[in-house]
Amino acid sequence: MNFVKVRPAVPRDLPPVHEILTQMPGWENPLRYGFRDENLVAIDHRGQVIGWLNGNHVSEAWRGVLGYDMPENWRCSFITCLIVDEVHRSAGVGRMLMETFARDSTTAGRDTIVASPQSGDDELALLRFYSRQGYRRAESGQVHRGPHGPQDDIPLPMQEEWVEASTPDPESEAAINEYMRKLGYKG
Repeated sequence: MNFVKVRPAVPRDLPPVHEILTQMPGWENPLRYGFRDENLVAIDHRGQVIGWLNGNHVSEAWRGVLGYDMPENWRCSFITCLIVDEVHRSAGVGRMLMETFARDSTTAGRDTIVASPQSGDDELALLRFYSRQGYRRAESGQVHRGPHGPQDDIPLPMQEEWVEASTPDPESEAAINEYMRKLGYKG
């Protein structure tokens, strides 16, 4: 893969993010959506926006997430939207955005990340993506990583053909292991 950089989004990134959002199933009016919360963009070697992650680190905003009985002092981040330009999917861009958000989550003092993946016809592929990133699937449909939330991992629906998960590069593996250590995982 060519050089990709992940950085916080700035106002000039909004038009190219809207272009990518039009690739999302059912997206009706991307121009009504502006940047809120935490926004990360992936930039390719030409300086083009090729991916976007929107989320936040405000635990109280997500206290009522369906299927999660969180303790009073829980510290959670939530991924609202993750999308990668169709041309750049399956090239590690989404993983890079997720890893950067996970580091930011740890820096913000959060110990759990929750997301509600929805992708129309590609939802199973998206659930597999989250699973490869260490997320567990709850019965409610949300996925999460960290000590809070349901401990069971609801299996993905079976399909005739399974795609073998790729092995992360050593640098990514080290970053993931460090994050898992900060979350209190032992292994």
